Amino acid sequence: LKKHWSAVPPRPSLEGMKHAGEIDTVWHVGDIGYADDSYDHNLVGGNYESVYNGYMNWMQNLTAAVPYMVSPGNHESECHSPWCVVNFLKGKSLSNFTAFNHRF
Repeated sequence: LKKHWSAVPPRPSLEGMKHAGEIDTVWHVGDIGYADDSYDHNLVGGNYESVYNGYMNWMQNLTAAVPYMVSPGNHESECHSPWCVVNFLKGKSLSNFTAFNHRF
């Protein structure tokens, strides 16, 4: 049985707390957008970075109003997509937390 993780359920709670003035900051402790699992949706394409960008665009209404601190998790370490494995230069350029470091 495959697990599907999603930020959709907690987002309305965060929005509600933001509007009610109940939060001063958000600390996102790793696994930001699960970008390294992007190949589950596009096996042959390289959409690792677009998943990062899409997630941050989706959260922008929150992150523009409340300080948003992040720390890396295991999903930020590198691109695990078959596309990154086959395309060595692209895979190498997305290793060692590179995509995470360029955003945060």
